[in-house]
Amino acid sequence: MNYLANDWSFVLPDVGFQDKTVHLFEARLRDGVVAGLVVSRRPLAGGKTLRKMVDEHTLEQAKLFHGFSVVAERGSADGVLEVSSRWRHDNSVVYQREAHLQDGETWMLVALRTPFEDRETCDGWMDAILESLRLRAAG
Repeated sequence: MNYLANDWSFVLPDVGFQDKTVHLFEARLRDGVVAGLVVSRRPLAGGKTLRKMVDEHTLEQAKLFHGFSVVAERGSADGVLEVSSRWRHDNSVVYQREAHLQDGETWMLVALRTPFEDRETCDGWMDAILESLRLRAAG
């Protein structure tokens, strides 16, 4: 497998490595308040569909986060499945918007998280991210 990034690449030994990349980004909304962006890749497990992976991921989050609920779900013509959710953390409510897509046998996730009161900012940023998202062929 040839692993590509913007500034480097390397060849992994052919011993069954699986790409489970996770990238974390943060942006300050205001003093002490941070938005978090997670971008991750996972193999589609055991021939599961993207829909099945998203459903399992959502159920797992419901177990992890207190008061978790799905706010909205939608699919797009280009195969992106989106899930917006909210849950309680300490004394606040968190809003998260996720975009799930499939690239071959890879499940890709882009998730942006803000305080619930900043959900319009979160949605605006996520719209911009999704409008600019382009998959590139592996080399």
